[in-house]
Amino acid sequence: NGPIKLDGEWEFYWEKLYSLEEINSIFLNKTYLQLPNTWNNTVIDGKPLSGNGFATYRLKILLPENSPALAIRSQQQATAFKIFVNGSETLGSGEVGTSEEKSIPHTVPAIGYTPDLKMLDMEIVMQISNFHHRKGGVWHSIFLGTYSQVSQLEKSARETDSFLAGLLFFIFVYHLAFYQ
Repeated sequence: NGPIKLDGEWEFYWEKLYSLEEINSIFLNKTYLQLPNTWNNTVIDGKPLSGNGFATYRLKILLPENSPALAIRSQQQATAFKIFVNGSETLGSGEVGTSEEKSIPHTVPAIGYTPDLKMLDMEIVMQISNFHHRKGGVWHSIFLGTYSQVSQLEKSARETDSFLAGLLFFIFVYHLAFYQ
């Protein structure tokens, strides 16, 4: 039925960049955040968060038997992030860091392919940092689907962008010619 949005409640670990192994091996105080959403004004330990900071998100997905090979697409998040599937880095954008000096944002959509899935569940860990924008967190939905579904989603986004760029160029030329 097409790619699905991974919207919903994700585990949230503020000011921690955990790996899947660390999350599974130690007892952690869990907070849940709805995605997509910014973390601004989320209250952690009695204090509202600003847009600056770093965090780890985690989501567990139960898969049907004989699940096909899957792909993940993240839209432009306007920050730095890495996504790991079952412990393997799958995609990312920019350089995730614990300070402004160590973090490099990069705003591009990204597609990653999941490792071989001969299991019935998938654990997604997202490390994210933001020190360069007033809003922090995951702004846009993350999609999961087969390779062809996610590729088609990417193609549709590029076609829409091309159409809008062409329309704006036409409007520019029209106004330029109109006022000469």
